[in-house]
Amino acid sequence: METEEKSHLNNLSHAVPPWLTRITQRMYEESRLFPSAINHVLINEYLPNQGIMPHQDGPAYFPVVAILSLGSRVVMDFTPHPSLTNSVNTVRNNVEDTISTRALENESEKLLDSYDPFSVVLMPCSLLIFKDKAYSDYLHGIKDCEVQHFNGVR
Repeated sequence: METEEKSHLNNLSHAVPPWLTRITQRMYEESRLFPSAINHVLINEYLPNQGIMPHQDGPAYFPVVAILSLGSRVVMDFTPHPSLTNSVNTVRNNVEDTISTRALENESEKLLDSYDPFSVVLMPCSLLIFKDKAYSDYLHGIKDCEVQHFNGVR
C-alpha cells in the first residue's frame, strides 16, 4: 500500500474532479481569456502571516493564470522578473561601439522603467486572472507579514 500511495502522489496527471470542472468551465467560458479549457488546478491553504515567495508559475499554467481567493483579504505583489535586467546587461556587455552603447542604454532604461512593481488586493471570493506580460515578465508573491500594505495604506 505504501508504494501505491507514493505512486499516487508522484502522478500529477489526474483528471480535474467534476465539481471543480464546473467552476473552471465557467471561468473559461465567461472570461474568454483562456485559449482552451482549464486543465490544471493547484489548491493551497495559507495560514495567517504565511506568504508566498515571489515566483513565476511553471509551464502547466501557461499562458494564463487564475487565482481564486476564498479566505481572507491579501495583497499580491508583482515585481519585474530579474531576467529583464539580466537580458539588458547581457546586451550591454556585447556592444562595443560607444555611440551604440549610449543609445542602447537609453532604450534599456526606457524598457526597464516601463516595468514598475505593482500590487493587487485580493478580496475574499475574488478571482484574479493574468496573462501576457504579467505572466512572463513579472514574479508574483505575497509578503509574510501580519499587516499587509497596499500603496502605503493599511
